[in-house]
Amino acid sequence: MRAVRYDVLFVDDDTQLLGAMARVFADAPFLGHAYFAATPDEALRALARHPIGVIVADQRMPEMSGIDLLKQVRSAYPDVVRLLATGAVNTDELIEAINHGQVYHFITKPWRNDELRLIVRRALEHYEVTQELRRRSRELSAAYAQLEGAHREQVRLYEMVICDDKTGVKNYHFFDVRLGEEFERARRHDHPLSLLMIDIDDFKLLNDSHGHVVGDIVLREVAQHLADGRRGIDVVARYGGEEFALILPETPLAGASIIAERVRERIAQARFAAMDLALTISIGVATYPRPELETRQDLVEAADQALYRAKRSGKNRLVQYGV
Repeated sequence: MRAVRYDVLFVDDDTQLLGAMARVFADAPFLGHAYFAATPDEALRALARHPIGVIVADQRMPEMSGIDLLKQVRSAYPDVVRLLATGAVNTDELIEAINHGQVYHFITKPWRNDELRLIVRRALEHYEVTQELRRRSRELSAAYAQLEGAHREQVRLYEMVICDDKTGVKNYHFFDVRLGEEFERARRHDHPLSLLMIDIDDFKLLNDSHGHVVGDIVLREVAQHLADGRRGIDVVARYGGEEFALILPETPLAGASIIAERVRERIAQARFAAMDLALTISIGVATYPRPELETRQDLVEAADQALYRAKRSGKNRLVQYGV
């Protein structure tokens, strides 16, 4: 047993038996304090006042049976270990009470003092184990909550590092690292990798006409349209200014062009900044593998060249590199 000693409540309408129990446990080193109750009502009041670990209830009492009392104790104080003392053993009744959890163990009358002490001591040890398990469970729950909080904070900080604060999509640094990873993967496995470079048409004119506040709102809303409907492996990033990039792993030129056209149409049909403001975008599409695209920077420059051609040829359109 630990240094902490737990209390026991004895319940019996025979005060002489209560006195006998008091003498049995007067010098018990494993017991904290012994409480005594002559009626079930007194027992329930004692349970409400004191941190009882074990209750020993007589089965036959005028107000209610010991089993009925222990049922109430189990409902109100489920951790308290419940012992039943009985002289006339009704086996079926006891088995039902034990199986349903009302009674942890029963004591037959007349008892032997050493046997009674041993049963109560074992019950107190059981209560101690239960309390220790609950304490450790609380500690584990608290530690888990701290870990969860730390993890959420790490995720929040990581998102701050890799996301563009104005638009919410990934920033240029994340784009550059991720494109390098995807390019090496595509080269190693000889898989296609497409890149869309996207520019908002006449964005400077929009800023001059409506102000930078509206311009910032438009950037966020365009970024959201670009992010909507993308696959989990795709990456939307703000490349700089009003220019965005969309990395499309495992996507050949034809598939990338279909995605680009859908994006272009979605932006053209949308209205922005809650003021019926219409916009268009131009898109350059480039796809690896091609003989002249040996590095990720080659892929970026190819998509940028295609974007430049789209802008020069009238805007609001996509142009494929090498086509």
